[in-house]
Amino acid sequence: MFKRTLPTVYFLVLILLSVQLPVLSESQKIRRSESLKVSVNRYSLEGVVYKVIKAPEFGFVYITVRKLGRYIVYIFNSEGLLKVVNPYRPFFAYSSLLRALVSITRNNSKVVILDPLNLDIERSLASITRPPQATTPIDIICEGDKLVICYMGAFSAEGATRTGRMIQVYSLILGRELWHTRLKVGVYVDVYSCQFSPNGEYLVIHGTDTLCRICREWSDFIEIVKSTTGEKITNRDASKYGKSWYKALSEGVLISVENKYSRHKWQTIFIDYKGDLKWAFSKDDPTEKYYDAVEIDEAIIYSSITSKGQALGAIDKNTGSRLWRFEFSDSQPFKLDGAKDGRLIAANSDRATLYDIDGRKLWEYKFNDGYQVDYCLWIDS
Repeated sequence: MFKRTLPTVYFLVLILLSVQLPVLSESQKIRRSESLKVSVNRYSLEGVVYKVIKAPEFGFVYITVRKLGRYIVYIFNSEGLLKVVNPYRPFFAYSSLLRALVSITRNNSKVVILDPLNLDIERSLASITRPPQATTPIDIICEGDKLVICYMGAFSAEGATRTGRMIQVYSLILGRELWHTRLKVGVYVDVYSCQFSPNGEYLVIHGTDTLCRICREWSDFIEIVKSTTGEKITNRDASKYGKSWYKALSEGVLISVENKYSRHKWQTIFIDYKGDLKWAFSKDDPTEKYYDAVEIDEAIIYSSITSKGQALGAIDKNTGSRLWRFEFSDSQPFKLDGAKDGRLIAANSDRATLYDIDGRKLWEYKFNDGYQVDYCLWIDS
């Protein structure tokens, strides 16, 4: 399932296979099925895509769009468009532990559970208190029982009022705040983004602790903290990779260092959740920028933008050995998703392709209309 877009046109495309691929043993070679037929259903999304939420236990994908100052949510399942609703609030998240959609009230005083089909408040979960310096909540993410609320905040520095983003981590089970970041030079000036580890035990924070915008090219940090306490696992100075890309995976964080000032300049590195460097290698193309990555079995599959086009490759997650790599000179970067059976979907403006773990192509569908793929949302059985 894909959302595909030009600057003013948004679609969701559902790809349907008329023949199911067989499940083969490891000793069997997977070959492309010539009898496999691929068909497509396309759904127009009216507005600009704001957020996408996957709820695997429901089998739903929620796509929130913004149109003329209001928000609309399209709810899809594997059969297609299920419902279009006006949400209680544009930002909400899915808790796999509670098997519920969660949000916060408009007055920012309570965490609430939403009805999965109409997105109205089903029940109140607990009260929350906005932390000092926080002004307006702008987004939430969830993993297990932990809810991260991202706020805009205000603080004083160098004789002026500054603004930055900060986060509050909340336990849905305990019904209380666990910790929050504080806006202060040398601590946090802005939290650009954060990602949970897949088990929810750690939070990976990408941010800055300086007001100097030029300095951020080499001083931005990617640090690992314990999600229950905020305790830092990594050393802040050692975590200053500067301008970089990252992805939190099951055993650590994949980082593409994309500036020349870091001691890991132009390298791909992997930091485990103990804060140790597990492996690193220099990129063949120093200008290469990572675009997406997924974890399948013992491999990390990544897509990247190179000086000559795009690349799709696989890395052994235990050793950093490069397993395979394809380069494309005339295509857009690939968005990725992985299936539980070890297969990979890669989609861009040209095509959607299904690969096995060894990089063998199983099938391919060409779009031939030039729309860029922004998300690979879901692979069903």
